[in-house]
Amino acid sequence: YARLWRQSWPLLRNMSVSNFLGLAEEFRPYHRVLVNLILHFLTTPLAVAAVCGGANKISGALTWVAAAAYLAHLSATVAPIVWLGTVASTLLVAAFAARLRRWTVPALLVTFCIGYFGQDAAHLLAGEPTFQSSYQQDSDFWDKLAEHTYFLLPLLFDAALGDESPARRERPILEAEPEMVNLLAIGAGSTALILWSIANLSTSEKKLRKD
Repeated sequence: YARLWRQSWPLLRNMSVSNFLGLAEEFRPYHRVLVNLILHFLTTPLAVAAVCGGANKISGALTWVAAAAYLAHLSATVAPIVWLGTVASTLLVAAFAARLRRWTVPALLVTFCIGYFGQDAAHLLAGEPTFQSSYQQDSDFWDKLAEHTYFLLPLLFDAALGDESPARRERPILEAEPEMVNLLAIGAGSTALILWSIANLSTSEKKLRKD
């Protein structure tokens, strides 16, 4: 996974709407069956929440900072309706992950495995191969896995819209150069960190007054 995220940065830097739609065209044939999509909307956020819950053990701010930066980046990459769906899903994941922070590491690992392997089970139940299996043997496997992992939530919402939906080809909310988008993502993450710090400082002060 360290290698995965080292390679993801140049991919994100060059990602555009057309690139995302191209990835979505490859992803959609493996997620056409309704039961597969429904189960993915349950299992994928569960696996992500388990990872975020583990990160929150280091600092409760990590999930909110990452979510803010992630959503800021997607605002210039995906269609508005796909972005709004991803916003709702990401916020629910972040809220759930805040509760998972109290769970033990073994419990988080079990939760992650349920979510991760639940996706494979969904494909088996629906009779559809996994998208990862289509590029498993490719020389650029790590590049494709980075894209697949990073954009998994919006890819699910795009797949749910169907092939002919004009909504999936609408221009994103934000149109800017990749460098500006990356700066926006950094700014959004920094703002989330500041707000989280202020909120926790206020909570700590209230507890001290009660004591």
